[in-house]
Amino acid sequence: MGARQKAIQQVLVVVDDLSLAMAIRRRLGAPGRTTRCVVRAADARDLPSCYDVGIFDTHLEDGCGIALAQELVASGTIGTAVFVTDVSASRVLELARTVGECVSKSAGVEGVVGRVKERLAATHAADAADDDAPPSSGKYPTSRASGRRSYRF
Repeated sequence: MGARQKAIQQVLVVVDDLSLAMAIRRRLGAPGRTTRCVVRAADARDLPSCYDVGIFDTHLEDGCGIALAQELVASGTIGTAVFVTDVSASRVLELARTVGECVSKSAGVEGVVGRVKERLAATHAADAADDDAPPSSGKYPTSRASGRRSYRF
């Protein structure tokens, strides 16, 4: 059989701090990876693509980043979520952790980028382990029984 073409990794950044978004985008820049930045929840909902990882601020100027991430994971638009937050309220962090992972803004851009690269590597490993699976629709299906993501591409 022929060699499988390497998929381009897609990352979505939804934070209302444009300088933070651009810094994350620069640090994630690599051949075979695209990063799309938006500052509003409404803009993220309108995007036609699917993304391996979504990076979200917990509070956006036009809505809740946690609710947006829940929506995009449930719809299959993103595979996994990473939250960038300066919130210390345990209830907010608990809610965010039901959807994805949290990184404190105090960890800086390097902390966020490190966590995202870990998630991308995990997604790539799951993809490589599933070479015999039939092609998917490009979405990230969820299992209704477990509520957990299944990384079959």
